[in-house]
Order: sequence, then C-alpha cells, then structure tokens
Amino acid sequence: MLVAIRPHSPVGSMESVPADFQWKTLVAPPFTLVVFDEAYREVGRLEGIPARGCAIPEEWRAALEGSGTFSWRVTGVSEGRLVRSALVHCEFP
Repeated sequence: MLVAIRPHSPVGSMESVPADFQWKTLVAPPFTLVVFDEAYREVGRLEGIPARGCAIPEEWRAALEGSGTFSWRVTGVSEGRLVRSALVHCEFP
C-alpha cells in the first residue's frame, strides 16, 4: 500500500517567507523538496532530507521574497515507488 505525503506548512496566504517547510506522512525519510517561483521555475531542490521538514535555505529566501508567490512539492519512496505530494501554492504581500 502506497502512503501519501501531505504538505502541512506553509500553505495559502502568509505574512512573509516562512522559516521552514513541514509535511506529514508515514513514508520513511529521506525526502526531496522542490520549490518553484511564480513562473514555476525551480528556485531550489534539497535532496536527502532526513526528517519530515526542513529550514528554508537563505539562498532561496531572496528569490522567494522577490516573487510574492511560490509553490513546493515533496517526494519520497514507499515500497520502491516514487511518492509525491500535491503541488502547494503560497503567497504573501
């Protein structure tokens, strides 16, 4: 049985770029996080994340702050198959 990955935060409208990303799942680490800007260009990718969340790297912050809107997705492996979350959209003033 494949298990889903559910994005937890950030989602929706925010005051500013958040400090971290969090997701809920029964899938075991490691995970890959991919973040996209408003035009769906990849801002960054972190692979081998050993937990169900991670801090936003400082080098991504400027790109996200300049965008106002970004999206993110997490992937993992369950029973030898790739599992990925829905693409989550976030925006801030």
